[in-house]
Amino acid sequence: MHSTHRRSTRSIRTRKVAAASLAGALTAGVTVVGINVVTAASTNLVANSGFSTSLNGWQAVHATTKLSRLSAGHSSDGAARITALSGNARMVLNDVPQTLSATKPKRTYQVSAWVRSSSTAKITLRAREIQGTNALPATTVTKSVSGAWSQLKLLITTGSTTAQLAVNVILPAGVRGQTLDVDSVSVTLLALTATPQGTSTTATTGASGGTLFGETMWMNAGETWAQTLSRLEGQYGRIDFTRSFLTGMPTNWSGLLAAGPRPTNVSFKASPKSVLTGRYDAQLRNWFASAPTDRKIWWTYFHEPEDDIKRGEMSADDYRAAWRRIVAIADAEAPSNLKATLVLMDWTVNPKSGRDWRDYYAGASYIDAFGWDSYNAGASKPTKYYEPDYIYGLAVKVSKAEGKPFGFSEWGSRLVDGDNGSGRAVWMKASARYMDSAGAEFGAYFDAPVDNEYRLFDQPSKDALRAIMNGNY
Repeated sequence: MHSTHRRSTRSIRTRKVAAASLAGALTAGVTVVGINVVTAASTNLVANSGFSTSLNGWQAVHATTKLSRLSAGHSSDGAARITALSGNARMVLNDVPQTLSATKPKRTYQVSAWVRSSSTAKITLRAREIQGTNALPATTVTKSVSGAWSQLKLLITTGSTTAQLAVNVILPAGVRGQTLDVDSVSVTLLALTATPQGTSTTATTGASGGTLFGETMWMNAGETWAQTLSRLEGQYGRIDFTRSFLTGMPTNWSGLLAAGPRPTNVSFKASPKSVLTGRYDAQLRNWFASAPTDRKIWWTYFHEPEDDIKRGEMSADDYRAAWRRIVAIADAEAPSNLKATLVLMDWTVNPKSGRDWRDYYAGASYIDAFGWDSYNAGASKPTKYYEPDYIYGLAVKVSKAEGKPFGFSEWGSRLVDGDNGSGRAVWMKASARYMDSAGAEFGAYFDAPVDNEYRLFDQPSKDALRAIMNGNY
């Protein structure tokens, strides 16, 4: 965050329910990161899914495109083809009437389609509810495809009211003569049931390799870890990723162990000079040696050191040297599931900050991953919700240039004046889609009142975070 942003020394925790697209893992009885996925029925609810004899139920939306039928497709004896008749043609295969005339409220559907294009293009599968003439926010998945058939797959969870469900396949801007082929469109009703506490959840990424999304588990006064966990699971569902901020150096794993076998990002602090004296060597050896091996752990020494160094409370040289000393101990004692993770403010990689992120970087041979703390409008009061690439893009670019895995240890936004939460909800889902598409390993929403009020009190924002936790963004 901006240089005015600091973290409280209170203990904070974050979480994640990891269920991104669930692509390739949706089989009966398979446990995927804390959610037991069971197909309610194998029946495909799309009436003309394979275009075997006709194009009934489908149309090309725009006059600059032409819809035709192929005699052979991906897995059937037919496929739909849209051809661009002019340049920059928006190519949309639309279901008419809607695929489902009446959804089941508060249920989850898997939507998929096989697609290809005559030239490389980004193709989007979109599903959304329609209530009367009102089209609700869409759930989408986008993938770059070319001449080979490729499957797009998403999950959409319906609202509390019965609605129609529309399914579209979109190529935003085709060149003249370009073709978009679609086959084997499928909509299947799923039942998602929470996995009982203690069930194996050792996955370290979202389903099919997606981002683990979490949120800050702010501990209310007098709460234990278990009580905080229980309270937040009541609001958002199963928690499968935790983020903890320790006030000093670590002594044991009891708090994290109380949360069950969840992947986690844990931070601890001590002045670099005290670390360099060897004062904590024995303590760290014991801590690393006793680390649980049933989950991925991103551990962090002194997150967000930038302001402390700027104030002269420690030097960048000492900070990097302390990192190297701790990593040497971890390399000797820690199991391989522990990853040394440098957590910095995204403001640090912004040229306007005047900073160089390398000042805090112990080196590629010491740091395994990056964690970034990124906020809409930084420390300022937001007047709008910025595009995700504007907020997260530089951090992603630095991480990839260095060849390191990365995640977002904190992300969030205060409400813009006049917003009832609906605007923030849209921004939150857009942020989740961006992080997932960028390849972030984790993203923890900062649901806490530190420095400013980031907690989610409005229903649209709460619903958005719950949807993100369940992979619906």
